[in-house]
Amino acid sequence: MTVIWGAVNRPKHGQSISGDTYLVHEYGQNEFLVAVIDGLGGGEEASQCCCACSVGIARTSCLAT
Repeated sequence: MTVIWGAVNRPKHGQSISGDTYLVHEYGQNEFLVAVIDGLGGGEEASQCCCACSVGIARTSCLAT
C-alpha cells in the first residue's frame, strides 16, 4: 500500500512558532497512525504541549504493536 500525504504548519501572524503539529507513523504493513494536534493557543507554550502530546501518542502506538 502506498500512502501519499502532505502537511503545512505555520505560526499565527506575529508569532515565530506554531502551537499545532501533526504525526504520521507507519507501524505495520498497511497500518498508519495519523494525528492532528491542536495546542489550543499559539507560541512556545502551545508548541511544547503539542510536542509532548506527539511523543505520548507515538510511544503508545509503539507499545500497541
